[in-house]
Amino acid sequence: CANCNREAYAECSLCRRTPYCSQFCQRKDWAGHQVECVRGAAETVMLIVESSSGETATLARVTEDQ
Repeated sequence: CANCNREAYAECSLCRRTPYCSQFCQRKDWAGHQVECVRGAAETVMLIVESSSGETATLARVTEDQ
């Protein structure tokens, strides 16, 4: 778990990159995880769009602005 270092059973539902053992730990870690999470979610969306259509320019600009 990214918050308490215990075994994680789930991952952040937005970025799907950060492991957590409970919703409590996920909420407790949100202030520190928020910036990384938004970037990770945007990168995941870019990869999905790129693999299906190749149109990543708009999403790349959104990521850079944040």
